[in-house]
Amino acid sequence: MKCVLSFGVLAAAALATAAVQAAETPAQQAVAAFRGLCGTGELAPGAVLARADALGWRRGGADAPKDFDPAADRLSPKGTLPLELYVTSETSAGERRDVCGLRVTSPIPGLDAAVEAWLGFKPSFAMPPAATFLAVRTGEAWASGATVDRAAFAKLKAEGRYYSIMAADGGSGGQDQAPAMLMLLHVRRLSTADRAPAPPPRPPRPAR
Repeated sequence: MKCVLSFGVLAAAALATAAVQAAETPAQQAVAAFRGLCGTGELAPGAVLARADALGWRRGGADAPKDFDPAADRLSPKGTLPLELYVTSETSAGERRDVCGLRVTSPIPGLDAAVEAWLGFKPSFAMPPAATFLAVRTGEAWASGATVDRAAFAKLKAEGRYYSIMAADGGSGGQDQAPAMLMLLHVRRLSTADRAPAPPPRPPRPAR
């Protein structure tokens, strides 16, 4: 089992490396890296970090921000577009929320268009310099989730196939300039079997 998992990680890493190398603009490079880390395979933080490690992403360096956490963050390899990967996961109220994102300290124009080219559909919400894509994932394929009805949404969420993908290119400069960001949010409704068992009831207090 360990060998199969390692082969899968290495295969995903090879495909992601080829995609990044084929990209031309900074926006395309950022989205190719994001796709290879956050847009494929399992999204548990350990799985994402394993893909990053296989691609040569760094666990620290002189260029790491002050709040960098090697347990949850990675820096892109030296000589490539400077990106910071971050992953989080939490479970509450019967749901698991996984976040996988990339950030960079400078603007990257055209991130929303590069995400649209990858996914193959327009954003569900767009307010420049940010755009949000509601997406349904089937294997490695993506489709728009903007028009699904409430029943379909509940079913997709329970199946773990509904995602939100956000892109912010940082603006065009001046006072509106901000760091660029790509983020994928995956919310999955947990089944009864997936949920942590309830704590045992407290024993009754002895009578005084």
